[in-house]
Formats: sequence, C-alpha cells, structure tokens
Amino acid sequence: MTQNFQNLGGHPGATTARNIGISINAPFYVENQHYLTEKFSLVTGMQVIYAQRHFDDEFDSPFVGNQSHTQNFGGWNPKTGVIYDVDHETQLFMNFSGSWQPPSFDNMVHFTEGPHSSEVYTPLQPQQALTLELGTRGEHGRFQWELSLYHSWLRNELLELNDAQGNDLGDVNVNRSYHQGIEASLDIELLNSVSSRRKMKGVEGSLRLSQTYTLNDFHFDGDPVYGNNRIAGIPVHIYEADLLYESAAGFYAGPNLRCNFTHYPVDEANTLFADPYRLLGFKIGFRSKKGFSIFFEAKNLTNKRFASAVDAIADARTDSDPEVFHPGDGRSFYGGISRSW
Repeated sequence: MTQNFQNLGGHPGATTARNIGISINAPFYVENQHYLTEKFSLVTGMQVIYAQRHFDDEFDSPFVGNQSHTQNFGGWNPKTGVIYDVDHETQLFMNFSGSWQPPSFDNMVHFTEGPHSSEVYTPLQPQQALTLELGTRGEHGRFQWELSLYHSWLRNELLELNDAQGNDLGDVNVNRSYHQGIEASLDIELLNSVSSRRKMKGVEGSLRLSQTYTLNDFHFDGDPVYGNNRIAGIPVHIYEADLLYESAAGFYAGPNLRCNFTHYPVDEANTLFADPYRLLGFKIGFRSKKGFSIFFEAKNLTNKRFASAVDAIADARTDSDPEVFHPGDGRSFYGGISRSW
C-alpha cells in the first residue's frame, strides 16, 4: 500500500493518492538436453508464465477519476539450441530463444505533478524478444574463456519517452528495437608454482590475469521520433581486469582496472552523454586455512571524476536542469577482518 501527501514545507499535508498494488508472477519451466551423437546434443526448453497486475485506487481523485485497473498477462518463452563438445574441456554452442516480460507498476503508475497531483495508471503490453546467441566456453592449459555473441529482436520494449512535440509520455511500449553485443571473459594463469611439480626457486604461489569485456549495442529500429538512435543509459564498451598474486600461505595482492571506453547517451534523443573513464585500484589481503581473513582495498587511486550510473531520460533539451548523473566515489579505501568457525 502507498499513500502520497501534499508537501507543506517538508511536512505532510492532505492526502493526494492512496492505493494498493498486487503483482502475481507464476512461471513454469522445463528443459531437456538430448545427445544425438557422442559430442553433439540438442537442447530444448519452454517457459510458461502467468502474471497479473491489480491496482486498487482507494482515493478516487476528483481530477483524474478512479484509476483502479486489473490486467492479466500470459506468455511463453521457447528455447532451442545445440551444443558441440570439441573435447572434455571445450564447447561450441548456439541458442535461439524467446523472452517475455510483463510491465511492472513502476512502468504503469505515474504520479502527476502540479496543484492537482495524483496517481495515474497507464495500461501497457508485455515486452517480447527473440534472441540468437553463438558462443564458446572452455579451458586449455593456462587459459579459461567464455565468449558469447547475441542479437535480440524486440517488440514493445518498455522505455520512458517523449512525443514528437517533446511532451513527456512516461513509460510506453516501443514498437521495434534491437539489442546486440558481446560478452567475453578470459583468465590467464601466468604463474602457478603451487600446483606445479617443479616449483620456481624461492616462489610458491600463483599469478592470474582475469579479464571481462562487454559490448552493449542497443538501438531503436525505425522509431517515428527517435529513428535508429542508441538506447540511453547503457555503457557501450566495458572492460575489467584483475592481476592477482596468491601465495601458498594465503597472502594475495594485485592491481585492478575498470574501464568505460566510450561516451554513451543519457537521453533517448542522444543529445547528452556520459564521459568515458578508467579507474585504477589495488587490493591486498590474507586468507588462512583456519577461517581468518583480512583485506585492504583502494579504489579510484587517480581520483578520477566520473558518473557511476545515470538515470535515462527522453530528451535533455526539454529539461532545463537534468539531474541524471550519479557521481562515482573518488579515491577511497576499504578494509575488513572476518573469522569463520
């Protein structure tokens, strides 16, 4: 249950809205993997979902009327794919799947501003997508990897937009859009004298470089207002790397790097952008076999000024003072001690 009041100099005044929202989500999922040959398998699956959104308006505003509404949703997400086992440690895979997401109350219920403020319920349709994914995962010698390339065709994506005249529409269903990208990780064991039969003289430990990379290429597809613009609020190129030395006794230390390589839009009109950044950090600690641990970590050692997140908006040109950037922490230090029995 939620209730809104007039703001009288920081004190609650008369009630402007009161409602009860009930969400029901009931999914059912089955999946099967069948080997057609010793190395080649077929994967099939299905998810069936029932959802309900029941909004009970207990205030009945004289300005917008009673906003009580109930919506029932039903959807299904098919999946089919193949997996090829190159050997015991390496796989190639391909999947084709559907996804279905009903709107939430955050999408459909909006609080109007002004002297006659009240809550308004806007019915919306579920977001749907078909996704093709190709990739590989495995390990060989000192290397472990996972690589996935995907393309999703979306219908009725839920986004907050303006109309052609710049009027705020709130959350709406976008007719067509697409998401495509890459998700990759690569771990390289640069040194491991702990598990080696021939330990390096004077060195007993491991040195590992762990890396992840994500490409997010999300766009409208022929939208009447936003054309083929990039969808806002999502960094395009993200890279993270950790170089960590761990000794046989439990000591560990190493630097890390967090990068957002390019600027990306914070509004759907693509007129305002968040800047790229590169953050350097370092961590050091100790983990004993008896359960005692202690750590110290430094982040953003160069004290870089950056936006850690943004609140996507429709068009920055129609907002005289858009407050959409969430500032990231400057140079900061963390530490802790724990013990388990």
